[in-house]
Amino acid sequence: MIPMLLRIRIVRETGTSLRLWVPLFIVWIIVLPFALLALPIICIVLWAKKMKAFRTIAAFWQLFASTRGTHIETADGHGSVVVRFY
Repeated sequence: MIPMLLRIRIVRETGTSLRLWVPLFIVWIIVLPFALLALPIICIVLWAKKMKAFRTIAAFWQLFASTRGTHIETADGHGSVVVRFY
């Protein structure tokens, strides 16, 4: 399943923090019409490159679906950033 929520936490060296919750299901709803319009063009390009369109599209879908549960954390001397996909 594709991720539905993105949670970002930014902590500065001063101790102040910023937390953002991004509902990705709204982003997916906005992107879906553009993806459907681009699908025939993508299939034609893949066909011209002699690539299997359904396998390539399935691989990209698996890539998006596997981002759910990803936890990214980075820090330096000035602060830290934590990104989580739910």
